[in-house]
Amino acid sequence: DFFERLCMNLRIEFAAPNEVIFREGDFGDCMYLLVQGVVSVRHRGGLQLLLQKGQVFGDIAVVGLENSRRSATVASVSHCHLGCILKEDLD
Repeated sequence: DFFERLCMNLRIEFAAPNEVIFREGDFGDCMYLLVQGVVSVRHRGGLQLLLQKGQVFGDIAVVGLENSRRSATVASVSHCHLGCILKEDLD
């Protein structure tokens, strides 16, 4: 089923504080689940919001059109544990 496949394909990544996870305008091929930590989301250089444990980001590029670009820059505020889900794993 879908959730089993999702869990089997989840890749764990780590980010140190102030590490850019992706930049606005980059091509997006995965979405992230924030397992631990805090990330900032910036659009056109301005802070939009902070995301915390349990929240998802990067999904717009994954569920959007093929070759979608990132709509914001996301960077870690603290040490983060991330679950990465590739677009191809959702097809």
